[in-house]
Amino acid sequence: MEDPVPWSSSAQKGWRVEVLNPSQDHERFIVSVIELTIDKALEYECRVDTNSLNLRICLQGAGEIRSGDISQRILPNTINAVELKVGTSAGCYYEAGKHLLVNIRFSYWYLASLFENESNMRSSLSKTLTSKCLESERIFSLSEPVGKLPRSIAQSLSAPPITDAASSLWFRAKATELLAHWAFTEPEGSEAPFFCSRQKRVVIERVEKAKEYLLNNYAEPMNLTALARATSCSEHYLSRLFSKETGMTLSRYLRAVRIQKASELLETGKMNVTEAAFEVGYQSLSHFARAFRQEKGINPSHFNQG
Repeated sequence: MEDPVPWSSSAQKGWRVEVLNPSQDHERFIVSVIELTIDKALEYECRVDTNSLNLRICLQGAGEIRSGDISQRILPNTINAVELKVGTSAGCYYEAGKHLLVNIRFSYWYLASLFENESNMRSSLSKTLTSKCLESERIFSLSEPVGKLPRSIAQSLSAPPITDAASSLWFRAKATELLAHWAFTEPEGSEAPFFCSRQKRVVIERVEKAKEYLLNNYAEPMNLTALARATSCSEHYLSRLFSKETGMTLSRYLRAVRIQKASELLETGKMNVTEAAFEVGYQSLSHFARAFRQEKGINPSHFNQG
């Protein structure tokens, strides 16, 4: 269920964050909408009170949703699915700007009652509903371009053209129609590989921006907030993304850059060990020496000898 409180401090006039479907259906599914403009990035957490599948259609805006050890980037014109585990926290991050998101959260007991035949179902959803996931297996997180039918359903859900008397039946029909389409349909045509390549390109661009920032600011203490701002994503997402793409944490990469710069200074003979250490951002010679050994395999005092 969407909580309007985190949005209230940064939302501009005319905003809404609300649950749409009647309360008698909330144990089965909850339909909510976020429609607003925020003047600065927003990050908050909410508790998950039941095992559920969260389908979020992003018609406008960008952000990220996290649950457990997985993180799913939300991009414009996508449908995003994240499995939510009871007792965990779902972290939400949204970039500054205009947002229109329609969210449907299905409880797993309700999903299990709907799906009697698991053939041709998305494998991740099938394994979860039939309890075939291994205990150590990651919960799933999927993102793909939103097709014409899911977009149409989301648009109608965001502005329901229905009276109170028929609203429960109408919402149930729309929610299950979207679910049926998503659960048994792969991404449409050639859009899927294009979308994957586009996402990969965005990932590479962000990693390269992070590298460039660290190369230009290696002598300064690590400022993850400034680094995330420079790459236009959240701190958590950037850290995970960078590690996945480079095999190195941000701090490990910064150390490598600093030691490489220090070794170049020592090779020229223009600086001694102390001067080189301070020049590349180390305030402790012992920390510098340890980092140098870890990167180069020798002490910095021996680097340009012999």
